[in-house]
Amino acid sequence: MRVVETSSPDPEFQWNVAVRLLNADQALVDALNQLIDELVSSGTIPKILESYGIRYVAPQPQRRPQ
Repeated sequence: MRVVETSSPDPEFQWNVAVRLLNADQALVDALNQLIDELVSSGTIPKILESYGIRYVAPQPQRRPQ
């Protein structure tokens, strides 16, 4: 199997990933969001994904059902 690159991902095959934190206070949520932002900005998360042959695509706004 190989990943075929396209100029833009097919909208039908895009999804954002989320993590649910049970009983987390807002300070923890804010700290984790900041850490994730820093890891994306520094290129760490894209590099990790690339090492597995996965291209990083930034989260997309959710489409509203019509």
